[in-house]
Amino acid sequence: MHNMKEQVLQVTKGDFVGSASGAVVLTALIVFLSSVLV
Repeated sequence: MHNMKEQVLQVTKGDFVGSASGAVVLTALIVFLSSVLV
């Protein structure tokens, strides 16, 4: 039971890191584009 909970936690953590890095890249891209256009 404890092992299964740990596995779920690991997957959630990896998912969060992936979406967080994706958001950072997206934000950086938007900032870069707006600075180039202005």
